Amino acid sequence: LHKRCGPGTDAYKKETEKLGHDDDENYASRSVGECRYIVWVAVYGLGNKILTLASLFLYALLTERIVLVDQRKDLSDLFCEPFPATSWLLPLDFPLTDQLDSFNKEHERCY
Repeated sequence: LHKRCGPGTDAYKKETEKLGHDDDENYASRSVGECRYIVWVAVYGLGNKILTLASLFLYALLTERIVLVDQRKDLSDLFCEPFPATSWLLPLDFPLTDQLDSFNKEHERCY
């Protein structure tokens, strides 16, 4: 999946162009196009980072989604690229990067 839909591919560019241009606020729940993504943002301590990333990876495998890791916080010493010839790092020009920090424990959909 990462080779076909990962950052830098035509499919990725096509999907990110759609972000922010849809009236349906629950856009993520719809299955549109050939590629679906899930973005991981590092928060809290090292144990939480490892646990949430492992959980996210399993969820992505079960739901056939592409894992994209927010690279604004340096994790290069902690994790290596798991997919050959492609990247799992969320590009810095991702259209919703400015909104990623608002998803924290105070967010209305955090449980």
